[in-house]
Amino acid sequence: MHELSLLRGLFKQIEELAVQNRAERVTVVRLKLGPLAHIEPNHLREHFAESARGTVAENARLEIETTDELHELSLESVEITDAS
Repeated sequence: MHELSLLRGLFKQIEELAVQNRAERVTVVRLKLGPLAHIEPNHLREHFAESARGTVAENARLEIETTDELHELSLESVEITDAS
């Protein structure tokens, strides 16, 4: 269930960025995944797709860069479609 807490935090950040930018939807999410995350990129992709359903990030492309840095999971950037 570790991945669920990671994803909850991630989607909280994504939703906050979407609101701040008046985004209609998020099209790309870029992450850095470190060894302390204890989750494989493909496993994270599966859980991301499930967790994104019904959110502004539904159908967003997920780009993951693995790193040896000591952090767990870092949201690097998102691409959005604004509401205007």
